[in-house]
Amino acid sequence: MLSTEHPFHKNSNIPKLLCLQRPGFSKGWAYRFRKRHDIRCIRKQGEAASVKPSSVDGGRAKMREITDRYELPDIYNLDETSFFYHADAPRTLSRKKMVAGYKADKTQLTMVVATNADGSDKQSLLFIGKMAQPRASKKAWMNTHIFHDWLRELDMCMLLAGRRILLLVDNVSSHTRPSIPLFNVRLEFLPKNTTSVLQPLDQGIITCTKSKFMRIKVEDSVDKCIAGKPQVKISILMAVE
Repeated sequence: MLSTEHPFHKNSNIPKLLCLQRPGFSKGWAYRFRKRHDIRCIRKQGEAASVKPSSVDGGRAKMREITDRYELPDIYNLDETSFFYHADAPRTLSRKKMVAGYKADKTQLTMVVATNADGSDKQSLLFIGKMAQPRASKKAWMNTHIFHDWLRELDMCMLLAGRRILLLVDNVSSHTRPSIPLFNVRLEFLPKNTTSVLQPLDQGIITCTKSKFMRIKVEDSVDKCIAGKPQVKISILMAVE
């Protein structure tokens, strides 16, 4: 992994080795160098680089044996993610060289996302909060009770639709097989330590979902600013709607 500082450090050593005068390497020079050679400065995403290739290959082969028995519309995946609905965009536009920031508001919900492989059936998002509500837990995390309730509802929907589906989930403690058998949903667990690579929803789908929320939030903020209306802090109800 290379940061933007690595080329500066390396270039400063080369003139010393060749007994040459050190030229000036400005940020403008670095920008033009990257542009000329099509080098992008990108943010590292996920944890896929820390997974052993051997584990991934074995896990992928195992999952393929299972998924090959189903059509794409009948292969589903479920995953949870933290949803910081008060979070602002990390960057801002300004003529100043530096803009003071605020302490990050880490108020969160857990967002449960589920869809099938061809995207034809996007299940309604499930939000788990901290309030004392039937579908809430103290730390806004998924738990076994919520997971089993969700599974039974999905199983009933598939029973009424006359469908038999495969549901892939990762190996977290809240994901267990319910005591009451499922009739139209086959539950399979992704191999341990491979979910960052093999979990379908981790391959950009959840990121796009969060980006869409941020876009809607920004558009609403701009509309209020133009209309001269005060900015309103987003409530849980506003976030989930």
